[in-house]
Amino acid sequence: MKLGFLIILNLSWFPVYSQLVTGKIVDADTKNPIGYVNIGVVGGYKVTVCDNDGSFSLNLSQQNDFDTLRISIIGYYPISFTVGDFKKIFQQNLGGLVIELAKKAIVLKEVIVSPIEFKEKTEGSKGKLGVVAFETNPDTSLGSEVGTVIKVKKAPALIRDVNFVFKGTTYDDSILFRINIYSMNNEHPGETILSEPIYVVTNITKGILTVNLEKYNMYVENDFMVALEWLQELGEKELRFGTGLKGKSFMRVTSQGDWDRFPLGSIGIFATILNVK
Repeated sequence: MKLGFLIILNLSWFPVYSQLVTGKIVDADTKNPIGYVNIGVVGGYKVTVCDNDGSFSLNLSQQNDFDTLRISIIGYYPISFTVGDFKKIFQQNLGGLVIELAKKAIVLKEVIVSPIEFKEKTEGSKGKLGVVAFETNPDTSLGSEVGTVIKVKKAPALIRDVNFVFKGTTYDDSILFRINIYSMNNEHPGETILSEPIYVVTNITKGILTVNLEKYNMYVENDFMVALEWLQELGEKELRFGTGLKGKSFMRVTSQGDWDRFPLGSIGIFATILNVK
């Protein structure tokens, strides 16, 4: 008998609003807007993701005044303020708050090209057991992430592609996601291993979304986690993933929040990795 189950998890929280802070994130050198920057209280639920044009709005309450607010995106140096100081900066710039981020210099590793034979292997969760439905809220789900740990049994390994097992959705149109890849630190998601953001737009309602990563030439030595991050406000919608028994997955409601272990098995995310023969 084939076992199946359906879990519904809500990627939302219920805030108490106090002061609305608005502004724009730009590149420190070019002054061009930076889209989809994560902004919010570290370890908390007051978090948002800015729009494609760099604009953002965030409600911050007095009870968070001594907490740390972090502004970050892959490829730029993050900056932090206390919430109280950030609100003061906003009050001093009511004509338009502009936050500048400095771009990180990318250090290219020396690559020695030589004939190498690879052995292809699939690791992660194929999501064949059941279904989990993630519900999103129009106000509070920006920056929510779900991810599955990918085992590296033989190093070095090249990440060829990552795959997401969708079992259905109530989204009416295409969806924009950011793919994040994290190192593992003491069996828990650590820092990103990416040097630039990876975005994907899909209108797949059911099936496997495959994203080829060969152009990024990513070699890994240890286990890592592949995660999918919500970047758009599309109303109260639902996205279903396949689930499996084997493997380990994590989720977090906000991009600056803490990771929680997925309670039942693993979320349907897997990767094709190439090991040197």
